[in-house]
Amino acid sequence: MTRSARTTYTLDISPADLATALAAPEFAVARLAAARREDPVLVSHSTGHGRTRITARYFTRKDELPGWMQGRFPDHGPENVRTEDWVVDGDGLSGKFTVESTSNSTSLRGTYRVSPTATGSEWVVEATASAGIPLLGRKIEAFLLASLDSACAQEAQEMSAAAVRIG
Repeated sequence: MTRSARTTYTLDISPADLATALAAPEFAVARLAAARREDPVLVSHSTGHGRTRITARYFTRKDELPGWMQGRFPDHGPENVRTEDWVVDGDGLSGKFTVESTSNSTSLRGTYRVSPTATGSEWVVEATASAGIPLLGRKIEAFLLASLDSACAQEAQEMSAAAVRIG
């Protein structure tokens, strides 16, 4: 089973300034914190030749899980590993990402595209959620996409705030 979504966010930062911010490991952690990820840990961060690769581990907050999911996770929400590959692409940025749960057989895979606008940029996130869990898979996929949308909206605010810190 899979379910897909495409969402556009407005950023108050240029693609070039965002590329600069992405090169800082502390920015990766700030984005996870802004997205309300529990106990985020930066696993690896590398940058060079117009590319940035970020891998982080975190828990989904239990209070953000639907009630029918909360009982399955007694201490905290599921643990996830997110990997992002960002590339400077002309006057914008593009990227691929995966979020895989180490707690169950769910994942998100998708792409990023950051394009310049007159006042900053436009961040397009396309994602496909997959949950190989019988009977509940479609509900879980819908939750994953909604959680991604909420996280990206909050990360967009952090990305825009980076423009103030850079400028």
